[in-house]
Amino acid sequence: MMLLGIAAIAFLFLQYPQDNNVDEMVSATGSEVPTATHRQAKEYLDHQKAATPEVMQGKPVTGPITDRPDYVSEFEWQVLRNIAKLNPDGQDKQLADLVNKLLFNKKMEAWLAAKENSGDRKTLAKQLLDMIPDQVATESLDSATAKDIESKLSAELASY
Repeated sequence: MMLLGIAAIAFLFLQYPQDNNVDEMVSATGSEVPTATHRQAKEYLDHQKAATPEVMQGKPVTGPITDRPDYVSEFEWQVLRNIAKLNPDGQDKQLADLVNKLLFNKKMEAWLAAKENSGDRKTLAKQLLDMIPDQVATESLDSATAKDIESKLSAELASY
């Protein structure tokens, strides 16, 4: 069920351009994007840029989640809630697992984008290391991937 959720999120992310400048991308391709789709993609990208401080401060969630965390866009929140509804017996746990997986991925993305040897990068590396055991426990990460990420994060922290 978790794989289905992750696949659905991945599919939806592919529906929205990940380029930082949607206008240039549309011009470069020479294709016309319907105004609503263009606006949605632009809003999504603007929210992703603005969410960096929330991602840095974001903490993993536990228990039933009633309010959308600041680091989750409205679009992402709707998708995650809809996926969790597919599992009525474990809906609260699955929503928490999905939100934590999204937070982990956003922190990982922010870590990769941060300047080397910066305080933000070090903080994110520590946060990610702390989150890895839960990601493995919920099967959001397999142990081989977790070990690979752990070694990269540890090596980076050792270089400070």
